[in-house]
Amino acid sequence: MDLSGVTAFKYDEPLIRFRLLDCGLAGKWGISDKSVPPSQFQALSIPCNRIIVTENKINGLSFPPMPDTIVVFGIGYGINTLQEV
Repeated sequence: MDLSGVTAFKYDEPLIRFRLLDCGLAGKWGISDKSVPPSQFQALSIPCNRIIVTENKINGLSFPPMPDTIVVFGIGYGINTLQEV
């Protein structure tokens, strides 16, 4: 099998789950809750002044609406996932 045209193999990236707590921002983006690989999360340009990072899913889902804020959650001990971001 000739693999000369293959530049790199894909791998299963972990997902970063986040919620846009700013109702206006969520409406503008058309989402409020999203999971994306770190490479895509890093490329996002989310106009917020506050980022809250919490360990588990229930905490992240329980946050009330807050202006200019996102919450990143459900990573648990995988906090190193955010190191590059």
